Amino acid sequence: MVGTAGVLEGSVTATGGGGDMTLDNVAIQLGGAVNITGMTVTMA
Repeated sequence: MVGTAGVLEGSVTATGGGGDMTLDNVAIQLGGAVNITGMTVTMA
């Protein structure tokens, strides 16, 4: 999607929680790192 904007919708959970996007830590703090451990994208 070069030069365009997109929108992602879905659930976010901790790793193993079954969300569309999974994070190693869902307690996000200002200035803290966010590590995406998995993500599912379905093109419609």
